[in-house]
Amino acid sequence: MPALNVEAARAELEVARADERLAQVNVDYGHIKAPYAGVITQRNVSPGDYLQPGGGGGNSRPLFVLEQTDPVRIFVGVPELASFFIHEQDTAIIRFQAIPGVTRQGKVVRTGFSLNPSTRTLQTEIDIPNSDGHLHPGWYVTVSITVERKQVWTLPSNAIGFQGQQNYFVYLEIDGKPVRTPVLIGPSDDTHTEVLRKFSPGANTNDWPTFDGTERVLAGNLDVLAEAQPAAAAKNP
Repeated sequence: MPALNVEAARAELEVARADERLAQVNVDYGHIKAPYAGVITQRNVSPGDYLQPGGGGGNSRPLFVLEQTDPVRIFVGVPELASFFIHEQDTAIIRFQAIPGVTRQGKVVRTGFSLNPSTRTLQTEIDIPNSDGHLHPGWYVTVSITVERKQVWTLPSNAIGFQGQQNYFVYLEIDGKPVRTPVLIGPSDDTHTEVLRKFSPGANTNDWPTFDGTERVLAGNLDVLAEAQPAAAAKNP
């Protein structure tokens, strides 16, 4: 009999310990631990509210919304034409509508790799340090990503025209006449645009010759010019 009493007591002790652990779990539910440092931007409960277990219904809401504010992450859609040249750790300059004249520098941390089939843009994520807390999530921004391109030929962007979808051309001065010539272009900063190749009659697109710097390109408003009319390329001052 004494041995049986000891075993029964041990069993009761284990049951009591299990009850204690369950009670501790229930107590812990009263303490919400943040998974990371940030700012609570939404609070959907107040002290004294009666809470029920969350469900998948349409009326269910989170107790709190916590947003990480350092760093702030920016999502930007890079146009297809420039998407090939975007890489991780590229430098980005960010301008904010809410604080005119202020810029911050960030880094590209990742891209979606595939383009959005509807917008033909590449989703790119940029992190910006925000230790001072001045930047607020949800702001609209303008982003310029620095793409390093060395030893390339560029033209003033107003010298490049387009017709249709991604059909670009320039007017070259050939034998004293403007000749509209299809070209392949690269990145642009709105002021200058990289030119890669120019049309060669009868050649496959991949076989078009590259620019060599000897071309004479007409820039400006060429709507008043007709094909094959005499023209002269302006010399650089």
